Amino acid sequence: MSELFVAFIGIVAGFVGGVGKAWLDRRARIDDGLLAKRTELYLTLWRLTGIFPLYPRDRTLRHEQVAKRMVELRTWYFEEGGGLYMVGKTQAAYLFFQSVLDKLSADETRHDDLVSDHDYTVGQEASTALRTCLTQDLYSRGGSSLI
Repeated sequence: MSELFVAFIGIVAGFVGGVGKAWLDRRARIDDGLLAKRTELYLTLWRLTGIFPLYPRDRTLRHEQVAKRMVELRTWYFEEGGGLYMVGKTQAAYLFFQSVLDKLSADETRHDDLVSDHDYTVGQEASTALRTCLTQDLYSRGGSSLI
């Protein structure tokens, strides 16, 4: 009787181990695919945040350009599906960046005006925060890398 019990335990353990390994293998393939798609989409978002570079500072930036970039970001988020692939913290940083752009472009009478140094700094800080989240999601800087 005990030999039968040991055999049964062995079969159950083998089955559970096989199911667990299959699940982990499938999860790894999904994670690899998700990371590849996220990397592709985040590259576009990275470029879009470049409206406020730290160096060299763009002293020709106008409010009208900020308004156009806000629309490009919305297109990226909804039409290109970028919003589907964002991690929660990154989405919060994206929404904050969009709110900053909205405030900078809200007054249409200022569209031809240059962005002030103060407003530029606010935009630059918001874009940097978003880019930091992008690098964290992709494990592309510091910390433990999965790639």
